[in-house]
Amino acid sequence: MLQLIAVISKYALICVATLSFCVGLKFRKRHRELSHLYIYALASASQSIIYTFLFASKKAISINISIHIFLIIELSCIFFFFYKTDILTRIVKEYLLFMFLLCICFYVSFILNSNLLIRNVISIYYKESLIVLIPCFIYLFQLFLKPPILNLLEEPSFWFNAGLLIYFVLTFPIFFMISYFIKTSMSFLLDIVNYIGYILIFSFLIRAYLCKPKITI
Repeated sequence: MLQLIAVISKYALICVATLSFCVGLKFRKRHRELSHLYIYALASASQSIIYTFLFASKKAISINISIHIFLIIELSCIFFFFYKTDILTRIVKEYLLFMFLLCICFYVSFILNSNLLIRNVISIYYKESLIVLIPCFIYLFQLFLKPPILNLLEEPSFWFNAGLLIYFVLTFPIFFMISYFIKTSMSFLLDIVNYIGYILIFSFLIRAYLCKPKITI
């Protein structure tokens, strides 16, 4: 039963991510902070499709490589989003840029020094969650510091940040115990939670793209 739900969730994610890519491509010029995120949606849909074919052919090394590539794209897209968001101050953006470059350097260093590409990637997930949650919470803090003049339902950055926050907060405990889920043959439950989480992210991203553009007077 769990396996069936996991398969349905996976194809649902592919559909939602593809729709998010199409909407994002069409409205990429509507909101500056979202202008590149259609790449994130495309990468997610592509990764899900690639994972399906590689898993069926039992190419574990290729699966790990494809996941690492996706994680780098994901991290880059998310940090670039925060860097372009008007809510955050210049000092915060400089800090996030430094943090992002530091993370990429460490990531590349691990790959070069420990054959990370051909090892299991389960240890990466909770670390990425921790890294992404930092700018998510900083965004909320900066948002509440500003005067209450924003209509959050029409604030595109709020929608995408909310999607990220929901996904990474809910999955962090699971990613932290990911080895336990795999050892106890509950990997399908892990897949279901992961797929549903990404469905939420890209559903919120679609809503963000559909926000009314800000009119400058």
